[in-house]
Amino acid sequence: MDIISKNQLRSLINEHGEICVSMYLPTSRTWPETQTNTARLKNVISKAEEQIADQGVRRPEVQGFLARAKELLENEELWRHPSDGLAIFLSRDRFDFYRLPLDFQELVFVGNNFHIKPLIPLFSNNGNFYILAISQNEVRFFRGTRHKIAQISPEDLPNSIKEVLKYDVPEKQIQLHTGTSKGSAQRAAMFHGQGAGKDNSKDRILEYFRLVDDSIHKMLKEEKAPLIFAGVDYLFPIYKEVNSYNNLLNKAIEGNPEELDEQEIHNKAWKIVQKHFNQKQEEAIQQYKEYKATEKITNDLRDIVPAAYYGKIDTLFVAIDLQRWGVYDPDKNSLEIHQQSQTGDYDLLDYAAVQTLLNGGTVYAVKMEHIPGRPPVAAIFRWQ
Repeated sequence: MDIISKNQLRSLINEHGEICVSMYLPTSRTWPETQTNTARLKNVISKAEEQIADQGVRRPEVQGFLARAKELLENEELWRHPSDGLAIFLSRDRFDFYRLPLDFQELVFVGNNFHIKPLIPLFSNNGNFYILAISQNEVRFFRGTRHKIAQISPEDLPNSIKEVLKYDVPEKQIQLHTGTSKGSAQRAAMFHGQGAGKDNSKDRILEYFRLVDDSIHKMLKEEKAPLIFAGVDYLFPIYKEVNSYNNLLNKAIEGNPEELDEQEIHNKAWKIVQKHFNQKQEEAIQQYKEYKATEKITNDLRDIVPAAYYGKIDTLFVAIDLQRWGVYDPDKNSLEIHQQSQTGDYDLLDYAAVQTLLNGGTVYAVKMEHIPGRPPVAAIFRWQ
């Protein structure tokens, strides 16, 4: 699974050009359905050809413009390891593609900027989380969605407690670190033995966890997504002593993560984080209802778009399955909304969601029936 950072999202939304093509398609990860993946890509490329040609571009130029996308049809690595969806962004100066754990609807958008909203679940507060899995022999960091997780490598993340701190402990205690010991009395012996060894062991782990936290903090400094700790029970309280990330959950995945594959880690993590997501979303809905008939909320797109641009939105609910076309000029603070997409238009719901995220707000990208008030969009202001 590829990862899109907020900086990459910002780069995509800031891309403007004569022709910007966004292509989304679902892809299958299991045989024999995987055989249909290239056919789906051919289909969206064909749709893109028609849309570009409709803008007056000559057919030979259209073919050259889409040549990089067509090269993906022969990309064996891409089709050997597909995810649930494929997103492609193409302009005259740019070509990006991402395998993502999102079941996209097939969509082609040709305009003066990229269409981003299908990516919002990766950044919204009801679809994105992180896992820090620590054991004696390894440390792994994952980014996850409701569908799957993928391991990523933060800069300067140390490899293992054993490697970084140069433990010199008996084999029995090494087994204890990996979670294979049989009794709590053995675990306690590490930290509650006689003499200097007790403090030295914990101090070494604290030193190691500070290195881990520094690395995680650099990656997550602009994030609000929950972080779940995975490790044997005595390590979690120690990690919390040095943790500097505000959204570390109090509930951890207990046990030795070395004994779990990625699917098992995902299943355990999702049970924890789904409850967290549901609670936060319900709290936001209740807050919206409490502000009813006040100027703290709105579902008027004409108010929401400029407020999102200027960082005035605290929480935004946006329909993931609808579009509202138009264009916003921040220099003139003018907004046009059109019934049908016109030249130069973009999805204003997409725009409001991305601007809210980039300004540090919270976005819930949900189906229309889950939006409070009158859909397709609702907002709680930071101030009014």
